[in-house]
Amino acid sequence: MSCCKALRTAPLWLLALTLAACGASTTRLAPRVTLPSPLTPPAILPFPPPAAPVETLPAAPSDPSCVWQDGSYVFEGENFSWQPGAWVRPPPDCALAGPTYSFQPSPLVPQGVVHYYAPVWVRLAPPAAPQLCSPPPPCDAPPPSVAKKP
Repeated sequence: MSCCKALRTAPLWLLALTLAACGASTTRLAPRVTLPSPLTPPAILPFPPPAAPVETLPAAPSDPSCVWQDGSYVFEGENFSWQPGAWVRPPPDCALAGPTYSFQPSPLVPQGVVHYYAPVWVRLAPPAAPQLCSPPPPCDAPPPSVAKKP
């Protein structure tokens, strides 16, 4: 095989290996949903958050109902702080929406403002409008007890 031909086929092998590794992931991710309109009022921010850091996921809990909820930025005072991701038990029939950022022009601020919608868990109940769910408990907390019927 010539040197040039080996260089042309090497990226294909690398791509195939990368795709195979990505396909082998067993991470249980939180179910996601995009809402047509927000359910909560936005926080009005002077600037967008920095790029999200890369998170290293801790080992998955043995409880199969636990899912990984990605971390996100929270605006506190005058700065953003990172809220790390966590393994959580999603509320029944709920999915995670957000966080969402949108740029909005403003007559009071020449550079415009950022509308930030914090991540929320929502229950989609067509044909009714989506409803807010309670935040999920972390997976290191004991699972909710279920009352036994007499």
